[in-house]
Amino acid sequence: MTAKLNHSAPRPGRPCRVLFIVPGEQDGRDGITDYTFWVAAAAGRAGVDCMIFALFPFENSREIYAPRFPASGPGHLIVKIASAGPLRHRLAQLESAVREFQPDWINLQFTPGTFRDGRFFLPSLLTLARIFRRQTAPICLTAHESARVLISGNTWRNRALGYLRRFEIETGLKKLRPAKVFVSNSQHGTDLARAGLAPTPLPILSNIPRGPRPESSPGPEVPVDVRIALIFGRISVDWNPYPVLSALAAETGEASGPLAIVSVGEVGHRDLGWQSVVRVATTLGLSTHRLGTLPSETISSWMQCATYGISPTPFALWQKSGACAAMLLHDLPMIFSDETPNDGQLLPPRFASIQGNKLEWLDAPKARRAVPTTPDELWAKMALR
Repeated sequence: MTAKLNHSAPRPGRPCRVLFIVPGEQDGRDGITDYTFWVAAAAGRAGVDCMIFALFPFENSREIYAPRFPASGPGHLIVKIASAGPLRHRLAQLESAVREFQPDWINLQFTPGTFRDGRFFLPSLLTLARIFRRQTAPICLTAHESARVLISGNTWRNRALGYLRRFEIETGLKKLRPAKVFVSNSQHGTDLARAGLAPTPLPILSNIPRGPRPESSPGPEVPVDVRIALIFGRISVDWNPYPVLSALAAETGEASGPLAIVSVGEVGHRDLGWQSVVRVATTLGLSTHRLGTLPSETISSWMQCATYGISPTPFALWQKSGACAAMLLHDLPMIFSDETPNDGQLLPPRFASIQGNKLEWLDAPKARRAVPTTPDELWAKMALR
């Protein structure tokens, strides 16, 4: 399936061409695909012709993504979406797209779940490596996840499974022979360095632009007299909300007025993570409101009305989170359920972690404060010259 946006015919002396490979929307709205359209729009403003190839459909969101790309150029955009079917068939469609577009370089926006075929990851990654070896364009790998995201628990079975997953993913990524590798945080950088790759840190981009500050509540779902602790996006089944919610309830108390836990965006994971939040909040006497998928300008309004942002992402991995990037852009103080990592990473300007069942609020030193990045700044950092 192909959607042509603007003119995309090859021209003599043509500008640089870049092919972006994205997940699409395998399990609902996908932040990586969303993020890539912002990057591609910046590339278009820089005069680059782009193709975005999605391995899973995102038909319902095309009207959201496409207008970001500058209609007046100078770059041009093609969107291709693989048709439904086995992963090997969708990879064959990718190979056809590579031959048709003849990119000068290829950017793979990688997350492991995109390449899971049955129980394994390595076979499809080896197929992808063979596709890449049949053409000469260099590969740029942006690794949003490593095997780390697939591993939880401390049982011997999970440790063995973790070893297998690390072997599969690190071997598969190494076989791609990327010319450049980007990661958003030090832990993923360590994972890929172990595989013999040389990762470069790249800041994550908020896919929620900051809109005008709302004059009133963005919607009637939440009473106007409550303070909001906002959770944006997916909530892992493995995340325990009790430490954050209990510490937050204890700190705020009745004297500060009622507090509501508000979820915006898709919670994912069969709603199990959100259901856990609701159970814990109910026992603590906190109200919960799930608002679901909203336009980006409405999410921006909710973020600007919120008092706190709650991150289910572990603190050590916060820089990989598009939700955290959006909170950073909206100056929303963030609360994490684990302690501050001592690895020298950049920090949100104001944040809290759990210390002795209480929230410990910190203002990051100026030298370690993360600052929001724009799509054009991000493109300038990642573009292969």
